[in-house]
Amino acid sequence: MARKPLGQLRCVSYLRCSTDDQRHGDFTTIDTQRQLNTERVASLGGVHIGDYADEGRTGTNLKRPDWKRMLADAQAHLFDVVIVTYMSRLGRGNAFTIAEYELEKAGVRVEMVREQFTDDLIGYIGKNTTIMMDGLYPRMVSQWTKTKLEAMVAKGYRCGGTLPFGFTTESVSDPDFSKPDKEPPKRLIVHPDEAPFVVQAFNIFLETKSTEKVRQYLNGVTTRLWSLDSVALLLRNEVYRGVLIFGQWRNNSSHEPIIHDELWKAVQEQRALTVRSSKADPVDTASFYLRGLVHCSHCGVRMTPANHHGSTSKVRYYECTSNTKWKRVCPVKRVNALQLHAAVLDHIRRAALHPTRMAEIIREAVKIVPVSDSLDNELSAVNRRLKDVEKSTKSIMTAIESGGAGLRVLLTRLAELQSQQGKLQAEQYQIKVRMEEGKLSRPNAEAVQATWARFMEVWEKASEEDRNKLLPLLVERVDMTEKERGTCRLVFEPAYSALTSESHTSLCGINSELGSGGWT
Repeated sequence: MARKPLGQLRCVSYLRCSTDDQRHGDFTTIDTQRQLNTERVASLGGVHIGDYADEGRTGTNLKRPDWKRMLADAQAHLFDVVIVTYMSRLGRGNAFTIAEYELEKAGVRVEMVREQFTDDLIGYIGKNTTIMMDGLYPRMVSQWTKTKLEAMVAKGYRCGGTLPFGFTTESVSDPDFSKPDKEPPKRLIVHPDEAPFVVQAFNIFLETKSTEKVRQYLNGVTTRLWSLDSVALLLRNEVYRGVLIFGQWRNNSSHEPIIHDELWKAVQEQRALTVRSSKADPVDTASFYLRGLVHCSHCGVRMTPANHHGSTSKVRYYECTSNTKWKRVCPVKRVNALQLHAAVLDHIRRAALHPTRMAEIIREAVKIVPVSDSLDNELSAVNRRLKDVEKSTKSIMTAIESGGAGLRVLLTRLAELQSQQGKLQAEQYQIKVRMEEGKLSRPNAEAVQATWARFMEVWEKASEEDRNKLLPLLVERVDMTEKERGTCRLVFEPAYSALTSESHTSLCGINSELGSGGWT
């Protein structure tokens, strides 16, 4: 940044648009903002000394690289004025209030091109109303999106995800969902070449009671590489009986089914009968892949492998030692080992296949990374004080609007509360920044997806001996809270040297793509 010329304001331009904004062609584009901001610098008689731009970034928070860089330069007194086209470009809702306060604290003024507010009470109310409306907009968009998805599912339109084998799509002409700048909605239709393979796969399972036989058949007649997990998913996927499920919404007759009800019910009954049979799932003959890693959250002890004879075969469990050694009443007691292994592998597979699932896992993991108790207490105290100030501000505004006596005193008090609010919001922001800095680095979702997909490929081809070594490389700990509920902590930096040389060679590409740290 250049030094301040004598008699001139040093101005910088801050530009921002979100991913949704990029679809529009008005002020939200970076180029249009740059042009309008440059014109405002000229009208102020200042000198334009630089731009800061956060493209494809949301305005609901301040986790933006160029905003952070601009604030650091402001605190270094490298410029005097920040030009933004609209206040929403700098931040939406409370994000703008905090950003403006931080810049003013550094001696930098925020100048808006298309929004002007006077210094009197009317200007104050107008500015805060605009801040409130800017903050409401993202929430409204979220609600609109949910309403649209619910309506799409109700009409049988596909909302996204991997296209199921046996189906293709066709565009639908619907004025309620067709927009000039977007693709028309699509509906699932039966793929004439693939659908017979799906029907035959269901028939083979019903005849042989073997998932492995179905896998061999599908690998022989299709170009896809089918695993036992993907076959199991096909056999239980309700899309084949004409059901569309997306999120919390369900349509029981959205498209033409491939599997008729009688065959579907027969296969599901057979799957329920053979879920513990080694003939139905070869993995049933496997060892305890999670030996030493499964814990009972209720009793606080490690669960140990145990075998129990069922009515037709031996069943493997992870058993709580407090229940067996000390005869305590444990609500978890024992967990079916086969079902637990399948649940963990299915968790990894789904995250590897679906970007939204992986993003959700990472987002939730980042939230639970422990932060300092002192910072947590500081934030709670600031939140309480901020709530009290906001309550007092509301009371003052009510008194002003009622036209009561002592208007000057009320306005003075309002200004004091506004100053306190700004300071508390800034303090709140600084604490959150410190909390964020204390967390582990957020992993790259695409890289993790590629890694886990490769892991599943190797898993399908691995011997039983290597499988005993593979899963503990990715799973750090499993905590069971109920018989069929628990949490799994996965590690992104496994020690591959524990593998045999052959397996180590096939997996050596994974370690280079992994981020550091572990995430639940």
